Amino acid sequence: MTDKGVATWNIEYRQVGDTRGGWPGTFQDWGAALDHLRVLARTQPLDLKHVVTVGHSAGAHAALWLAARPRLPADSEVRGADPLKVSAAVAIDGPGDLRTLYGFDKDICGRPIFVNLFGGAPDAQAGRYRQANPIEWLPLAVPQFMVASVVLEPSAAQAYAAAAQSAGDKATVITLENVLIPREAAPSFRNDAAPLFRELLAP
Repeated sequence: MTDKGVATWNIEYRQVGDTRGGWPGTFQDWGAALDHLRVLARTQPLDLKHVVTVGHSAGAHAALWLAARPRLPADSEVRGADPLKVSAAVAIDGPGDLRTLYGFDKDICGRPIFVNLFGGAPDAQAGRYRQANPIEWLPLAVPQFMVASVVLEPSAAQAYAAAAQSAGDKATVITLENVLIPREAAPSFRNDAAPLFRELLAP
């Protein structure tokens, strides 16, 4: 990506099990990382009018959520005072609608995630789930690319894209057939000479 003239910003953040990980710390860290680009732009040649969020799995959720963040209520504890707006979001094999994965998160991740992430089930923490769910905040007013594979099944990607398009957004679905990105395809995903990487760059 750097060789192609694209500046990249890979972040770490508090996760479930970390102090104040989950709600709200995970989401606050995502937002703080994005907003910190304003600080970096003071000394680095960054174009803040062309910021694209890209993430895989949980990072896919983060990519879409960061695009949605400016639409959250001003008094939200995870929105921030002045969210940096992005120009596009790329969600690779991760959810745009958390409701499609609730109850299946244990099978996908090997342990329950959502209850620990939000501090309860959807009926007990409805406000948190809503604030964290990108589909609830459509239109995001930026192009969204949904890369479907294993976690984000093509049907779920198409359903999200249809909802985004109905709300007036541009949404594109890319389907990777028989690809398990987390393990087998990870080397190809990072190698810009590999077919998988070229397919993701094509849009």
